[in-house]
Amino acid sequence: MSRLLEKYNQLDETSLWKDYRLTKNKEIRDYFAQKYSPLVKHVAGRVAIGMPQNVEFDDLVRYGVFGLLDAIEKFD
Repeated sequence: MSRLLEKYNQLDETSLWKDYRLTKNKEIRDYFAQKYSPLVKHVAGRVAIGMPQNVEFDDLVRYGVFGLLDAIEKFD
């Protein structure tokens, strides 16, 4: 388990989101990105099933990570 997951997993997620919204702390952003990255991979896998074979799974994951980071930044 990564250092960030170990550090922030013990804290209340709602308060972490509030803290991130106020401070834009990059460490908290990175924690959320690491925490939700398995979900991105899961969704990319589901989407890949219906895509043409020339669409790479890794590309879907990359786009998903960009979307995740964008969603974290825009969280209100």
